[in-house]
Amino acid sequence: MLGALALSLLIVWCLLAVQTIVNLVVFRSIEEADGAPSSRVSIVIPARNEERYIGRTLDAALRQDYPLFEVVVVDDGSTDGTAGEIQKRGRDPRLVSSAARTLEPGWLGKPNALATGAEMASGDWILFMDADVELHPRALSDAVAACERNGWDYLALLPHFEREGFWEEVLMPLICVAAFVYMPTYLAFAPRTRLAAGGGAFGLVRRSAYDAIGGHAAIKSSVVDDIRLAMELKRAGFKTMARLGLDRVRLRMYHGLGEIVDGFTKNAHAVFGDSTLRPIFFLLLTLAIGVAPFLWLFVPSSLDLGASLLLLLFCRTLVQLRLRFPLWPILLSPLTTAVGFVIVLRSLRMARRDRVVRWRGREYPRETTEF
Repeated sequence: MLGALALSLLIVWCLLAVQTIVNLVVFRSIEEADGAPSSRVSIVIPARNEERYIGRTLDAALRQDYPLFEVVVVDDGSTDGTAGEIQKRGRDPRLVSSAARTLEPGWLGKPNALATGAEMASGDWILFMDADVELHPRALSDAVAACERNGWDYLALLPHFEREGFWEEVLMPLICVAAFVYMPTYLAFAPRTRLAAGGGAFGLVRRSAYDAIGGHAAIKSSVVDDIRLAMELKRAGFKTMARLGLDRVRLRMYHGLGEIVDGFTKNAHAVFGDSTLRPIFFLLLTLAIGVAPFLWLFVPSSLDLGASLLLLLFCRTLVQLRLRFPLWPILLSPLTTAVGFVIVLRSLRMARRDRVVRWRGREYPRETTEF
């Protein structure tokens, strides 16, 4: 019995290894621009209680070497010093600031703030980005040039994730491991699939394409609005693309274990929704795929288990090296799986007992939210 299960696990990991290689091959880095694009760009930044980083984010955005752009920052009901940090930079004529419009029923806070910024934007292209992102001075030029050269209507750049402390080093790579090892991310590059790669850190969209799908009104209740925007654009026939932007976009997504768990719980809840079977199936699958290979440490006679463990370490190593993460967290994979269990269980409780989605100090009825 154990031999058959170990062989099945080995077959799964062989397939995952192939998928990892394909994902990493097709997900290339953004190229440096040849010449300077001339289209006008509006950088739209929603900010809710971002006093810690909004100043750095705005300064980096305003340092773009792009010839024609504006920065539209939307204060989404902040209660800290965010407004003060924005006001300090108000003398720059390229900076436009506004408060988010009134949050109407059916809208979530972030899509509402992004829609507010888009209404004020005057560019032929709109760059939607988070308030804790730091852009390289060449980021905008490289992205717009790539879109115009290749005829892309949307481009997401995967950022470099800054990390501090044990838990951030161990858990933050999970985003990339999930995307490059466990998911067929390569399908996002196939025109006839629904899967698309979006980016909250850097999502550049052609204004005409954005307006054609109805803007953020089309995804007003989406918890994962960045991915949904890319999916809606692709479904409407527009050309979407994603690239690695490790040298062009940086952010520290979460601070410490608490923020990571809260953020991942919100995303897991968006994926699983009200389902009970899906998270339970996910938990069992994670046990089988992510933890079972480590049983070789206790059953060294099983060559299939040993081979599965080697393939797991191989896939993780490829991703960690490509995304510039350290290698030592790979050895703590069972610990990251345990934390993943907690996150999925919290998501399940949020759906079945609390019936609300909590994010950024707001609560939304589960019935009014979607992926």
